[in-house]
Amino acid sequence: MIRAGVEVFARSGYRSASTSSIAALAEVPQPHVYTNFSTKSELFLACFDFVRWHLLLGVPGSPETDHSMEGGSDGPGGECPATPETDRSVAWKLQVERLAERHRILHEIPSGLTAQFIFQTVSSIHDPDLEDRAPVRIRELEGALGVVAFQELLLIGAHELLGD
Repeated sequence: MIRAGVEVFARSGYRSASTSSIAALAEVPQPHVYTNFSTKSELFLACFDFVRWHLLLGVPGSPETDHSMEGGSDGPGGECPATPETDRSVAWKLQVERLAERHRILHEIPSGLTAQFIFQTVSSIHDPDLEDRAPVRIRELEGALGVVAFQELLLIGAHELLGD
């Protein structure tokens, strides 16, 4: 659903994109969108965070900030024994699986589409649904990439939206 969200938001912008278009592209029923994201803005910001994560993977020295897989479990409701070795082993396995899935999804998103999505995000920062959260995320991305690289990304996005 994230890949579909990135594509629809990149091409249509936040305001013009519809969750029904995203659901159709993701080949899921529209209620499935709202099962996973309570609002369109939450889906949009999840797409932005995913694209931002993808872009920052290529930035030398950027810290790995995804700590959601630290610790571990031994199946549904079962905790691993509390030893550092098993915690690290389980966490590592889960992290590798999660990264493999993200890697697969990321390669389904063309780089021009990523640039279009970032351009559309910048153009949407004053939308009432996003104005309290999007600008901070955009500034963080600009700071991590550097001003020149960020501006180049915006130019690529604008060029892609305008067509050849």
